[in-house]
Amino acid sequence: EERLRARIDEEVTVFGVLRSRRDEGSPRILWLRHAPRRDFAVVLFNVKLWNGLDHEALDRRYITVTGKVSEYRDRPQILVEHATQIRAD
Repeated sequence: EERLRARIDEEVTVFGVLRSRRDEGSPRILWLRHAPRRDFAVVLFNVKLWNGLDHEALDRRYITVTGKVSEYRDRPQILVEHATQIRAD
């Protein structure tokens, strides 16, 4: 988390597993576990984009997200605006 906080406004790639998700409301959020007890928010405001994700693949594979790091409530996050930013490997 400290390394991500140091890269605010820079493009990074984050790798992790899906710990949980917020399927309702706005924004929709995928919480990735990238280290023990360290979760990272992947934020999507676009419901159409959210609905187009392969959620089954996200549930059972590693997830790679690329985008600019921003900060919300003193925690780093990535805002996903295009489907190409997120992959299930």
